[in-house]
Amino acid sequence: MQDKDKQIIPAPYTEQEKEYRAKIIRMLQNCRDERDQQHPEFDGLTYLQYYDTNKRADLSYIPPKRNKEDFRIVTGTTREKDTTILSSVMELNLEPNVFAFNEDNMQDHYLGQTFEDLIIDSRIQEDYSKLKPVIYREMISQGDVFVEELWTEEFQPQVEVLNNWTPDQKVDAFQMNEHLKKVFCGPRAKMIPGKKVFVGDIKTMFMKDQPLAFTYEVLTRAKAKTIYGKWDRWQYVPYGVDTMISPEFGDGPVYQDFNWSLYKVPKDQVGVLKLYIPTKNKFMIMLNGVMMMPVNYPLTAISPSGRIPIAQGKFEPIPDFAYSKGSAAKAKVQQVLMDQLLTMYITKTRQSVKPTLGNKTKRVFSSNVTTSGKIINDVSPETLFPIVPTTGVTNAEFQFMGLIRELVNENTVNSVFSGNGTQGDQTATEIVELQKQQMMKMGYAIDSVMNLEKDMSYLRLFNILQNYGTPLDQKVSKDKTALNNVYRSVSVNGAVEDGTEGLKIYRFEDAWPDFFEQLKEEEILTEQNGGKPVRITYITPQMVELMRKKWFIEVNPSEKKSDRLSQLVFMEMIGQTAQLFGPQSLNVAKLKKKFAQKFGVQYDDLFLDQEMLPPEVQDGSVPQINPDGTKPASDATASKTALKTMMA
Repeated sequence: MQDKDKQIIPAPYTEQEKEYRAKIIRMLQNCRDERDQQHPEFDGLTYLQYYDTNKRADLSYIPPKRNKEDFRIVTGTTREKDTTILSSVMELNLEPNVFAFNEDNMQDHYLGQTFEDLIIDSRIQEDYSKLKPVIYREMISQGDVFVEELWTEEFQPQVEVLNNWTPDQKVDAFQMNEHLKKVFCGPRAKMIPGKKVFVGDIKTMFMKDQPLAFTYEVLTRAKAKTIYGKWDRWQYVPYGVDTMISPEFGDGPVYQDFNWSLYKVPKDQVGVLKLYIPTKNKFMIMLNGVMMMPVNYPLTAISPSGRIPIAQGKFEPIPDFAYSKGSAAKAKVQQVLMDQLLTMYITKTRQSVKPTLGNKTKRVFSSNVTTSGKIINDVSPETLFPIVPTTGVTNAEFQFMGLIRELVNENTVNSVFSGNGTQGDQTATEIVELQKQQMMKMGYAIDSVMNLEKDMSYLRLFNILQNYGTPLDQKVSKDKTALNNVYRSVSVNGAVEDGTEGLKIYRFEDAWPDFFEQLKEEEILTEQNGGKPVRITYITPQMVELMRKKWFIEVNPSEKKSDRLSQLVFMEMIGQTAQLFGPQSLNVAKLKKKFAQKFGVQYDDLFLDQEMLPPEVQDGSVPQINPDGTKPASDATASKTALKTMMA
């Protein structure tokens, strides 16, 4: 164990490492200095100042009092507008649609569906639903959000008691065994605050086009040791770094023996810097300036796509600039003005209720002279008089506040869209038209989350491709003559090949099992699954290597739940389609699923399994029975009757 008072010796770099370290230090400092200077895109602020002002606006930060007469008041308008946008995008299904193509650009539908299921399951395993609102909120308020995609293994300490120790026994008699247990192994998304992300070229718009990027975060030394403590060069990591600017190297890249870090690092803290250079396929980790990896370590080893493993969500992109405009940045100036006006109005109202008084006599009065019900002897009406006019807040001043509020609505979303009532008499048509206009403004937000989810899914796809075919463990074979690899197995609920709802199991194995054994296992699992079909797909490591094909991902947003109007439109569409083409032409199996989704109910709670339906409707046709139990005279009559029943 190192003694923190002991002098840490410099890392024994090779000449190649010294040259490389000198080069990247210059590069890292240039990126830091470029980002942290004032930019017109940041309203003349540095990025750090810009980030903090946006965060305070989104948090409805209440500043401290400047004096005892001051008010601590914030209207919170910006936060409410951001919350409205967040709630709207959270109501959308944003699951990826994966398309796989071979060398001849022929689409492989089954392969695309397979990896679509694997991506969705990985999101469930990492509990992405909890992280998603945090990611979206960061993008809405700051304009940008950065999500890192890496393969992660997590361990927790486990304690096993070796004897039945009781309090009446000697304390020394207690025996236990401590070990680490793997609790998670898989792909994981991690949101990184924008202040911890640096890009190589601030004039390049998209992360995938950046020549390099790096992240920098400060951890406690104890936390850093749990991650990097067993690495070879951990012993050379200093306990603190005061130097942020490297000394001059002269004309050539001569290595200087110094401690360096991107920012000053206090004692017992470790600055962790991760550098991604996709143009040269290189990756490096530095701890308090100490290079922890070989110079030529490939980026593709940790980012199989070859890209920077950071997806950037951009709310309103700025041309030829790496950062974007957020909702908070557009409304924070108006909110400050509203807060100042409200403060002045409160001050004016207080002056009207309890004015500042002048005293014509030499008599001393206490400040509670204006307290309601107070009795003061020997005072004439002319003794005390208000110095400041006590008119209160005027109608013109209230109208000016309304004007500022309308400016905020124009820059963000209208109060009608957020569910608040409207001012004045507005017809339903006017309200619907206003909501349509607001949906046009929401197009930016919807597009931004779509593009973010698309980039995240792309990085996740290649992460799965590289790592899911790796064995998790080994176990002894049944005949106890060999060790067999143990791979992961993924189960996903969804439609199987005949369109019915079932369970799909994806197993990674070294070889395919016997076909008839697989059929027999599927029959047994189907019976255990309550009669719902179970289909097993086996994927071997050799197959994974052949899957290095062309991939395309789309994200088509759809509502998680529908309002009454969309439900009626859906039912009317079914009725009209049946009238035009006949009930036999309808795909009832898929319509049932859509119907359950529209009404927000579980499919199994509403519909019977296909096998339990009467023989005349098992072929997927619409039941030819009127609501009163009689058979219809014709298909058209049945369609009209069904439509009237649904619309009632």
